[in-house]
Amino acid sequence: ISRFRSVNHLAGAVLYLLGIDQRIWKLEHNVEHHTYTNIHGYDTDISVPSLLRLSPHQKRMKVHRFQHLYAWLLYGLITFRWATFGDFMRYVKNYRQGKFKEDGSMWIGILKLVGWKLAYHAYIWVLPSLLFGVSWGVAIGAFLFLHLVSGMLLGTITQMGHIMPDTQFHVPNEDNQVEGRGASDDLDKKLHTLKQEKIS
Repeated sequence: ISRFRSVNHLAGAVLYLLGIDQRIWKLEHNVEHHTYTNIHGYDTDISVPSLLRLSPHQKRMKVHRFQHLYAWLLYGLITFRWATFGDFMRYVKNYRQGKFKEDGSMWIGILKLVGWKLAYHAYIWVLPSLLFGVSWGVAIGAFLFLHLVSGMLLGTITQMGHIMPDTQFHVPNEDNQVEGRGASDDLDKKLHTLKQEKIS
């Protein structure tokens, strides 16, 4: 957005208002997805639960014949998952891979996540219920509907740019390079760099 790091950091902090941890988003989307777009086994955006098949290199299951019917509902869970338990799972996975070491202990990072999540849920549905007399059922229902709609919109818009019929899906060769993309795509070197990089 800007050549000033502080401005970009502030803009990225808007993610906290959506219940999404900024650091995890920067790592898994800005770095890993945009570096390894549609590369099977590396692009986190197409590494999804087995109910969805977003790459021709993923194992085909019988249920995938119907994913054009149920994918929309699964998309609706995207932001809900991030805002609830998903960020915790992704943080632990990445910490164990050598990232976020600036936190020191993994539990310190988890406590930070707990704090942000509590603040998010307090303002998004607890405070409206307390301040405006909205029933808990309505507040929680509105929260779920918000994430259902935002998740479906996000999933539909982003996947259209990555899984169209003419999209190329790359697979690294024996040397962990992607043919046709140049020597700069040495995945081992990039992954090693990511592990050493401070994501802040």
